[in-house]
Amino acid sequence: MVESLDERAQGGIAEWVAGLIKRGVFRRTDYLRNLSNVVLTLARHGRGVIVGRDPNHYDLIVNTGTLGVEGAAARVVDAFRLRFGAAT
Repeated sequence: MVESLDERAQGGIAEWVAGLIKRGVFRRTDYLRNLSNVVLTLARHGRGVIVGRDPNHYDLIVNTGTLGVEGAAARVVDAFRLRFGAAT
């Protein structure tokens, strides 16, 4: 199952989503909302790790080894509020 979720094996899906965005059928905000739903669904099932491979395109990188889980979580919440507004 994990191998099937690896983004390196999902090139066709990425191309399909990019085509939808280019044609205006699927907005970037739709992608972000759906991605958020997937991450939240995974979180409801327990602990997990989301592995990224190109840090040049990330908004935030945290090191739980340095900050600890609670510290990292606090930084993520702060960054989210900074980017999307304190009311969210």
